[in-house]
Amino acid sequence: MDLRTHFAAMWRHRWVVLLASVLVAVVVFVGLSFEAKVYQATAELSVTAGQAASGQQAIQDATPFLAVTYSTLAETKPVLADAAKLSHLHISEETAAARISVQTPGSIGYLQLTATGPSPHDAIALDSAISTALVDVVKTQQQQALQAQLAPVQSELQKLAGQIASLPAGSSQQATLQTQYQALVQSLVTQQVTPPNGVSVVSPAQAPSSPVAPTPKRYSVLAFVTALVILAELSVGYEVASDRFSKATRDDEIRRLTGLPVLARIPRMPGPELVEAFRTLRTSLLFMDGASKTRTIAIVSSAPEVGKSFVSINLASSFADLGIHAALIDGDMRRPAVASRLGLGDSPGLSEALNGGDVAERLVGRRTKSGFSIFVMPAGAPATDPAALLTGRLSEWVFPGLSSFDAVVIDTPAEGLFPDASIIASSCDAVVIVIDAMNTKRRSLKSLLDHLREVGAHPQGVVVNRVPGPVRAGRYYSRSGYYSRSGNAERVSRIR
Repeated sequence: MDLRTHFAAMWRHRWVVLLASVLVAVVVFVGLSFEAKVYQATAELSVTAGQAASGQQAIQDATPFLAVTYSTLAETKPVLADAAKLSHLHISEETAAARISVQTPGSIGYLQLTATGPSPHDAIALDSAISTALVDVVKTQQQQALQAQLAPVQSELQKLAGQIASLPAGSSQQATLQTQYQALVQSLVTQQVTPPNGVSVVSPAQAPSSPVAPTPKRYSVLAFVTALVILAELSVGYEVASDRFSKATRDDEIRRLTGLPVLARIPRMPGPELVEAFRTLRTSLLFMDGASKTRTIAIVSSAPEVGKSFVSINLASSFADLGIHAALIDGDMRRPAVASRLGLGDSPGLSEALNGGDVAERLVGRRTKSGFSIFVMPAGAPATDPAALLTGRLSEWVFPGLSSFDAVVIDTPAEGLFPDASIIASSCDAVVIVIDAMNTKRRSLKSLLDHLREVGAHPQGVVVNRVPGPVRAGRYYSRSGYYSRSGNAERVSRIR
């Protein structure tokens, strides 16, 4: 399937796809509207590097690392437990963990803490609590780290003070120890005044008045677009899988598939449109290329129950209505239908003519409403091997006996079931293919056409039978009263 055909299939199903997509969007919107609302609060914290780095460049390099470290720390159990208590929301540590997230946007040493809740107040309370808990834990860690660093220095100072006191005043050794003591004191003071690593709140927790979830409008639009794409593709897949012709572009599809014209569209319901359809078929056959050489016409189909016998009977009647000397032959010796529909017996008929009987004696006249007659040859007595009986004898024995007729219409069995139709079609001047508007499949029509051409038949066009829906021409003629006066509509509905 090329792109043009692909999008054409979508366009044919556009209203169904559109309505179904709208329905999906409405269901999603209504469903989300009943879900509990979720609000979100956001706070920003700044991370600073202190005594762990020396120099401006070292501080800049350490800050992003500390931000990642503290973002991990914020989601640890001690911090979450403190946050759950500080929020006064009576939630567990697990609930707090599920409602909190920490991000480090870029590499600028910032933390973005977000917390959710069933109300803006709950979201702000939890976000503020996690910010406070993180700041306190970091401060406690830094104080503990500083005490751990100062303890050895303080112990050394106490040891030096004892040694200095035990030495004589003014001794060179005491002076040396006093110098060491002063250096340690200076180091102790430096460590105490150097700012530690820290986290501070830059932007307190804030929450907008509108919830972040659910978002019915957003997800309903997303659902609509998603359903539109999926359903459109499914509609294409349905056409491919069903292998049937589309109602809107049936004629174009038939022309592309077969290379043949659509000779007529026969409506499903009886009435004026039906009569006009067969007149259209008759005109198409009379004025097509090579029509002057066309006398015998085979009516074929790929499957049974498509109305082939109905088309055969009414086409022959339409020829007769024009004053054309027409004959109708029931070529389906397996399941004949023409004679019973016209109130005739099945025998004698075609099978007897093929066995050497007189052709003219097998013809039965039937007068149409317009005063003209068609001559019908029933299928005849059942034959054990109709295909063998037809081979060679139809064109050699039967058709010469019908030379006085201007048009001979032959109904055939379904080509997909028996070879009889191919034998008859190859012996005729023209072949008309009948399809069911709603049920005939593309593959079966293409297979029938290929087989007909393989046996040397001459398909001239396609008749689309049982077309649903109104026909505009019928309204025009019914208003004029033409058909009601002529009685043609009554004739067609009766023989159908």
